[in-house]
Amino acid sequence: MLRFLLPLLGVLIVSNVFAAPLPEPLSYAKPCPGNQFVFVVFGSLESEAKLKSGDNKKHAESVRAKYPVPGMYEAGDVAKLVYALDGYAPDGNIYLTADGRYVIRVEGDWWKTTAYPAGKRLSVETEQLQLDAPAISFFRDGVLLNSYPLKALITDPLLLPNSPDHILWASGATLQENSGRFLLDMQDRNRNSFDYRTGELLSTEKLGYENKFGQKLILATVGLTFLLLLAWAFYAFRRPRTVPIAGQPLG
Repeated sequence: MLRFLLPLLGVLIVSNVFAAPLPEPLSYAKPCPGNQFVFVVFGSLESEAKLKSGDNKKHAESVRAKYPVPGMYEAGDVAKLVYALDGYAPDGNIYLTADGRYVIRVEGDWWKTTAYPAGKRLSVETEQLQLDAPAISFFRDGVLLNSYPLKALITDPLLLPNSPDHILWASGATLQENSGRFLLDMQDRNRNSFDYRTGELLSTEKLGYENKFGQKLILATVGLTFLLLLAWAFYAFRRPRTVPIAGQPLG
């Protein structure tokens, strides 16, 4: 009986998971590091109209009430526009510099289904459309510096997991203001390094064991371990041993 109930239970669990509402594009205001500027992003009016109540609805309404257009503003009670910049990405996919001049936007709407990986791959046509679409864009003072499609940042699409609707490609990103670098990690273990001040792609390298530095480190560690074991064996088996005299207690 149990073996018939388990598959049914699994179907019910999966059905409930996918019945949960997907995240929607909502308006928000994100402070730059140092809090001298704030970057405003407008979401979908249709999505915000569906919100019945709660903090998300109040926040989206307050953002649209205070700021006339999306873009960079001076922080303060009065909305003083520095430059306008349209386009949507959720808060976690927008990276800002302290001076408010640079905006890095991780593109696409894959974030909507990132919590729902699937075993089945997308169709070839759908996959190709998403590979050709922008994945990362760099802006300075509201002007696009450069944008890269997903296919330019990965090695093998087959290594990227899929949700029912999207390629799930991003695994992390870091903005380094002290060096002028932006690091974008991919699900196929690529790390892309950019100069965010120009939007130039500087390098693409493998992470972990596939990284050349990582491989050298592993080889060095193995070599050092071997030498230590060799030294221990030499010391253990070649040192003179004390032979006790008959009748004399040991020690």
